[in-house]
Amino acid sequence: MNYQNPKTSIIIRTRNEDNTFEEVLSCIEKQTYQDFEIIVVDDNSTDKTQQIAKEHDCKIVLIPEGKFSHPYSCNLGAQNAQGKYLVYLNGHALPISDTWLADGLKNFKDKKIAGIYAFVIARKNSTLADKILYDVVGRTIGALKFKANKKMTGVLGTTNAIIRKDLWNQYHFNEKFNSGWGGEDTNWARYFMERGYCIVHEPKFRVRHSHNLSWKDFFWQLKNWLKMAYPVLGIPEKQRKNV
Repeated sequence: MNYQNPKTSIIIRTRNEDNTFEEVLSCIEKQTYQDFEIIVVDDNSTDKTQQIAKEHDCKIVLIPEGKFSHPYSCNLGAQNAQGKYLVYLNGHALPISDTWLADGLKNFKDKKIAGIYAFVIARKNSTLADKILYDVVGRTIGALKFKANKKMTGVLGTTNAIIRKDLWNQYHFNEKFNSGWGGEDTNWARYFMERGYCIVHEPKFRVRHSHNLSWKDFFWQLKNWLKMAYPVLGIPEKQRKNV
């Protein structure tokens, strides 16, 4: 890791992640690419999440009580980042390999690339609903590398994504997408796609990610993903704790 003048900033959003966070950080520390800092943006965890972050020498940024939203946490991490590239990761999202970060960053050789992402696959111990929801896409379309330059669902999901900080400086994540169902990441991607940039889906940048969804949660998530194919500001669904 490099905390003096890092080229890359890994921004990990957390809230009570101590059952998975140690594994995630250990995987990051084993990456072949090491020119990065780790910034943990924590939403007032009451378990050992912050302690684990300190033990791994992470920079900790606390979200003020009651201020959490996905776009706010993304922007807060970026504001505290030194890197040229901003890597977004959830505290329970596990990179699939030791070359995960290098495989994602290599795509920025093309100056017209604004961001990198990959559809996730479910963690091995996840529920059947999780495995259906994530693996149907993650192991089919998600196994393909492609460039996105137009509307489609799930582009640049910040469960695992990399963006250029110089572009973030031009356009931050829109904090009006604060319902808890997301959309700010696709909105950011669309802003730059409309200006001639592309977003790369890189299957080698996949992570294992699960919410242990019930079937009820499965259908709520699926419905809102479909709505976000053509998102509008202020999705009128109440925030759910496991999103």
